Amino acid sequence: MLDDYARGFLGFSRMQDVQGAPFIREALDDLLESAAHLSSQKPNYGFSRWSSLQAAEKTLKSYIVQNGGNLQKIHKLAELETAASAVGLPALHPSLIADIQCSAEVRYAAYSIRKAEALKAHCAVLNLCTQISPLLKPHSGWVSEIKIESHELAGEKSPIKRLMVIRSKSRKEASAPDDSNLGLSL
Repeated sequence: MLDDYARGFLGFSRMQDVQGAPFIREALDDLLESAAHLSSQKPNYGFSRWSSLQAAEKTLKSYIVQNGGNLQKIHKLAELETAASAVGLPALHPSLIADIQCSAEVRYAAYSIRKAEALKAHCAVLNLCTQISPLLKPHSGWVSEIKIESHELAGEKSPIKRLMVIRSKSRKEASAPDDSNLGLSL
């Protein structure tokens, strides 16, 4: 559960830091919709998958447009990733695209989608956002990093893990936190 929380916090936090980039406010809305459809009292896993796809599309399109590529109005993430790679995006893990991609039919057969499929897509889009958002402009200058470590108590490793959230103005600062950074232990 801690790993899932860390992934969600990092992806969403990094996206918030680039809200001025094209399509990112809308992508943030899609991320929130994906989570809401997953966790509502009456979940709709098809709409969650679709919202995850939409967030991924908008994030890739933002990168493409900012780096001189042509905007494509398509729902095929593999083609968008290829276009983003052509203008400099580092390679993404192949499973990210596969885990997010879905057809428009999920909106009409929403109840045929399983929870596990929707959750996998949601986690994958958060990973995609974590990787791409620091490459977008305008950027707030803040960088979020997450560390999950073992917790020691009286010199012995505890089964309880510790999550450290580090927010700094540069990557160099992120590796050496100071009093202005936020560290949380759970």
